[in-house]
Amino acid sequence: MSNIGYPDQGEETINLEQTAKLLARIKIGDNRTVNDEVTMDWFHALDGQVTFVDAINAVSLHRRESTDYLQPAHIVRLAKRLREDRNQGKALAALEGLGQGKYPAPRPDNFDAMAAAWNDPVEFAKQCRIYQDQLDREGYIGPAVA
Repeated sequence: MSNIGYPDQGEETINLEQTAKLLARIKIGDNRTVNDEVTMDWFHALDGQVTFVDAINAVSLHRRESTDYLQPAHIVRLAKRLREDRNQGKALAALEGLGQGKYPAPRPDNFDAMAAAWNDPVEFAKQCRIYQDQLDREGYIGPAVA
């Protein structure tokens, strides 16, 4: 992930032909006038900032959330939000891969005993060992600790 919220290096950003398609999609919703000058203006505003897919999805998101007249800045902001959401989802999926797909660790069977032993270091250590045995039985492998 290079620039959070913006296309990764090497990822193809929107081109002029795609910008024209994007504006055709937008025109369906608000009957705006689209010509070569408008298309070129939008292309320069979006170039390097969004992918075509994110731009199309940003239009749909804008229409669900706002009645404002759609501008390139809306597309850039919403595409960034979509990308951040997607990247966060990838990070959560990676976390779920820890512990053989079990994240977080299961609730201790001896939770009440652990809570009762909180102020007794010897008893609490004993209860933690019992919980570790539970984790081992269930095949849980926690995240690596550096």
